Amino acid sequence: MALLNLPGNERSHNLEYQPGDSVQPPAHRLINPASKLPLLPVEIWHRIFQLYLGPSITSLPQSSLYGYARCISLHSGEAGRIYREKEQMRAVLRCVCRTWKTLSDNLDDAVLMSHLDEFDWPPGRSKLQAKAIYYFSHELQHQKKDPVKTYRDANVKVIKDPPGTKCFNSVIRSHWLPLLSSFRWMTSRVQDVIQTLYHPVFSGLLALSLVLRHTVSDQEAMRDFTLPQLRYLDITLYTHPSFVGVPTVGTVSSWRFPMLTLLRVEGLGEHPKKEVPGLIRAHSRQLVELHASDLGAEFPTSEDWWSFCSLQLFVVNSLDMLADALSSVGTLWTRKSNSMSNETMIVETTPRRLTMSLQYPRITRYTNAHIIQEFEGSQSILPFLDFAVSQTWDSIQTTLTESEYRHDTYSALKESLELMESLGVDFVDPAGNGLDSYEARCLKSAVQRGPPELLKGGRE
Repeated sequence: MALLNLPGNERSHNLEYQPGDSVQPPAHRLINPASKLPLLPVEIWHRIFQLYLGPSITSLPQSSLYGYARCISLHSGEAGRIYREKEQMRAVLRCVCRTWKTLSDNLDDAVLMSHLDEFDWPPGRSKLQAKAIYYFSHELQHQKKDPVKTYRDANVKVIKDPPGTKCFNSVIRSHWLPLLSSFRWMTSRVQDVIQTLYHPVFSGLLALSLVLRHTVSDQEAMRDFTLPQLRYLDITLYTHPSFVGVPTVGTVSSWRFPMLTLLRVEGLGEHPKKEVPGLIRAHSRQLVELHASDLGAEFPTSEDWWSFCSLQLFVVNSLDMLADALSSVGTLWTRKSNSMSNETMIVETTPRRLTMSLQYPRITRYTNAHIIQEFEGSQSILPFLDFAVSQTWDSIQTTLTESEYRHDTYSALKESLELMESLGVDFVDPAGNGLDSYEARCLKSAVQRGPPELLKGGRE
């Protein structure tokens, strides 16, 4: 779980973990900026540093699904890796001059990874200095090159983790916390979450990420549940295999968030797939960005598209789901009019644009020919659509090369990328790079080469 709070941290931390190392550069290494640097306003240098270091993983509020996901949906290994890379870059900037040191200190993301023991990462940072605290109640599956796991493996001899709810309750009782702006809680019952979120510390939440078990719930306890400031909600609802019976209808679908504009939902199992669309439809007229995952080919319907009055971005998990959406999205550019009790269709004279984005380039159900046919049959609406991928080409390549994927994963990604190139539209990543960009070509080359172990075997 992740708890984000506001107090800033003005220290840089030594992430190599060498006892006695200084985090402050010697005074003689600080150069007089007036004699060595061009005279630019501090605001310009600040913007240059932001572009150089990359987006913050702790700054809220954000303006997009992608921005919020970078802040609260990263697991410890990915957040730790990003933070360490930025700290290494920041350490160089801090050594140039006093002005650059001050600017660099202000751009510290100041994360803290805690398992509620004495081995927090990075070492030397207190919870009061942190801008974001990630609390973990158990050891999660880690990525390769995870600095948090490396540090804990070297220092923690016996790991005893409390269960999730007990872990969080101990945090609430033992730590003073400001009003939280972001919170992530994984694997709990719906009613447990409701009871917890009634605590005053959550009254100002801007972003919430939940993984919930769909069970029989007390609907009376959820009837008036709301978070008045919530802008971003990421919710996965599933039914546990051991659950016997029918989950309560009207659980998450009864929630109401008046300021919600960014929503990611996923339903795993028969009953969650029926429950989650109700949450979407309850907020359809106010949503600006929607990521609908694994809800089946029945969503969204033509009626759903009519209700998406403000929607600018629709994210799906695969090229198959993109093909499903294309079959009904045309009604987004029509409006219904009742005349003499007869419903008529009127095409809008100034169509608004919609971006349809892939969470990851993959094909799961359909043949390539079927997907190509859907695109060919949608030629009349393609001029109103932009296409994107939700991850940068660089991040897809990093995940591919740093994880132990098999050869069939590379083959599937290669097939998906080739299909995307044949559709006659460009797919642009969050950094603005299309299919013909240098970054996308590097990914294609890595996919073409195959897994590292395959290359090693070939050389031997």
